[in-house]
Amino acid sequence: MKTILFDLFPAQSHINCTLKMASLLKLAGYRIVYSGVKEYEEMIIKSGFEYYVINPFILTPITQLKYQSKGWFLIEIITNLYTKSRLSEAKNGFENLQDLINKLQPDLVIIDIHKVIIKALFYQSRQIPIVSVHTTFDVKWMPNVPPINSYFIPGKSFFSVVFTSILFFSTMVTNRILNEFIELMLLRQGSFRIILKFYKGIGLNIRGVFDFNRSMGFSVKNLHRLILAPTPLEFQTSKRQNTYNVGPLLEIERENKISDIRYNSLIQKVESVGSNMNSFIVYCSMGTLAGLAKKKNNRFYKRMAQVAKLNPDFLFILSIGAFIDVNELLPVPINMFVFESVPQINMLKYSDLMITHGGASSLAECVMSEVPMIVYPYGKQTDIPSNSARVVFHKIGLRGNITWDSAKKISRKINQIKSNYQFYLSNIRRMKEKFEEKNQSTEVVNIIESIINNHAN
Repeated sequence: MKTILFDLFPAQSHINCTLKMASLLKLAGYRIVYSGVKEYEEMIIKSGFEYYVINPFILTPITQLKYQSKGWFLIEIITNLYTKSRLSEAKNGFENLQDLINKLQPDLVIIDIHKVIIKALFYQSRQIPIVSVHTTFDVKWMPNVPPINSYFIPGKSFFSVVFTSILFFSTMVTNRILNEFIELMLLRQGSFRIILKFYKGIGLNIRGVFDFNRSMGFSVKNLHRLILAPTPLEFQTSKRQNTYNVGPLLEIERENKISDIRYNSLIQKVESVGSNMNSFIVYCSMGTLAGLAKKKNNRFYKRMAQVAKLNPDFLFILSIGAFIDVNELLPVPINMFVFESVPQINMLKYSDLMITHGGASSLAECVMSEVPMIVYPYGKQTDIPSNSARVVFHKIGLRGNITWDSAKKISRKINQIKSNYQFYLSNIRRMKEKFEEKNQSTEVVNIIESIINNHAN
């Protein structure tokens, strides 16, 4: 039995994107193994796959320390200049990975794009084929497709074609300059530079292997790439060698029995409200990364409480995450319920509208649940801006400005969706048909088999 190792970014949304693929490969006779941090072990085992705990190679990245404490941020940089403690962490991490490789003898590694820079060369030096997984839309240049951190909505004009190209190449240059600036700010003690030092230390050739021709981040050249973002939401797709648009691959029924008493009580209330033809249920969640823009999201949730007061006949459900203190939202209107988290797919079954930050997984789940959306991106450092542009482009929802939209403006957008509900619903149902066609396909199994066989030959 051939073994496939999933080496993913430690975020639930990234892992969720791969569960359907893993299930299809398991049905095709492959042994599926995940590796990652302890936090997701139980979830993966419950999903029916093996799991091995491998701690991050750099236990606390310097860029993350900056969010925790600027004092520790500076101390860590200066300390590592003299002790090389982070290089030692990386060495230990690769030794643990080598032990896992020796144990599993994987025939292929499916690796998250966020880990490619750190681990790809190590796997390649062991003659193990790699497939990089993108949970975002494609970051490579395509005609008349803006970079994935752009809000621009392309049209059919010559201006649009030229402008999107200018946007892409200016973003690519800015991205390269920004990466170099960050490395200088970190005194070349960031994760990327530490890993490069490790590779040089073990004699791996790193000259010319990195790919900077992207609208975000950078990667390793000549990798097979799986794009898991929902293909039908693309502006257009290109037939690029070794790039496979297979998304969405969704385990839409992945959630088990829900034991949260308060949530179940809410659902009973929602079901009773649902009998009222004038009711409108609005679900709002700004995603698992909301903590990176805590103040911005906190102010937005406070405005959502005002929106609830402006629409007393509507029901609002807020999922605010672990980083927001619910006490800061008090007093909560009687028609609003606030949770740290809710089972999103289940919640969407009862929702008429979702207000979201615009992550690709949330967009896909909204389409599959036939729920129009309003997207409020909270930063240009991610793929969220272009996701919001795709929502507007395909007319399956609206978008707003999380900083400047007032409670009244948010309320108007909600009522605009409600007043034109059949228009948005019919568009989203047509999109769902395209989603289901991709979701029911087994093309990803054929792609993986071809890569493994070609490597063996």
